[in-house]
Amino acid sequence: MPHGISIYGTSKQAEEEEAAKAQSKKNRNYRFDESSLRMAWFAYSDKIPEKLVLSQTMKCASTLSITAENEITVTVSNSYQQNDLQNEMQEILAFMSDELRNDNIKMKIVVDENITTGLNKTDAEMFREMKENNEILKFLSEELDLEI
Repeated sequence: MPHGISIYGTSKQAEEEEAAKAQSKKNRNYRFDESSLRMAWFAYSDKIPEKLVLSQTMKCASTLSITAENEITVTVSNSYQQNDLQNEMQEILAFMSDELRNDNIKMKIVVDENITTGLNKTDAEMFREMKENNEILKFLSEELDLEI
């Protein structure tokens, strides 16, 4: 009497398990707070070291907040940062959805040109600020009569 293994039963069971996973994933709508939002946001920026500019944009975003149910607002300082985030938006939202277990997340990007970052300062302003924060640099600057 021949003995065999049924492939039909195994593949059908695997299909049912996969369908159950997809169904449970599709209905995710967990609430999240700003702390978990920030953790997921920074986790994504750490995940993409090869995209240095985008990673830095994400780490330096002025504000990251929940403005409505399932809507996050990111405030950046210029249109270049806005474009970087918009170009990567689908990937960011997919990652955030998985991390926060919420498939209804939307992202809004706002440009606030009044935000000042270190990139907007002149060399002289940065040097003056560095001297204020570093006594050794201040001493060397005075001793060697350094100026920019």
